[in-house]
Amino acid sequence: MLFHLNLLDKDQKNHLHHISNYRPLHLTAGVIIIGLALLGFVTNTAREKLNHSYEELPSAPTSIKNIEQLNTKLQQLNSTQNSNVRWSQVLIDLAQAVPTSIHLDSLNIEKNHKLLEINGQALTLADLDKLKNNLSKLNYLQIPQKYTYYLNTKNILNFQLKAFIKTELLPK
Repeated sequence: MLFHLNLLDKDQKNHLHHISNYRPLHLTAGVIIIGLALLGFVTNTAREKLNHSYEELPSAPTSIKNIEQLNTKLQQLNSTQNSNVRWSQVLIDLAQAVPTSIHLDSLNIEKNHKLLEINGQALTLADLDKLKNNLSKLNYLQIPQKYTYYLNTKNILNFQLKAFIKTELLPK
């Protein structure tokens, strides 16, 4: 036989039930507030360190005294950058020219950017001819009619193709 004791009145029971229902929410809010306080402390400390570091930065170099000297230096930098070859565009062009059935082993540029040597493997002679035709469409490459290849033990063609680079036509 079970005895049921009612030691709390109805209002106290409701209040206790209400507190137990909202306790996780109360704890979560407390954790969020503590987290925000820590975040504020960290960001404030970082801001103070940056302000301190900013105050310690050296002033502008004394060699650049006026705008004309700065413009001259910028023009020199711009001309230097424009005179360099955009190799990323050349590599993109070469990647697009290689058929999917061809595996490249190496890509070498020799003799002051005058000779491009491509070594790789092809499944068929038709694939190799397709590579040669695709490369000949690039205006800055001159593809010779002959290239070297041999059949290895796995019936795959190892090839070496050399192309002359027309440096004046390379993308800048």
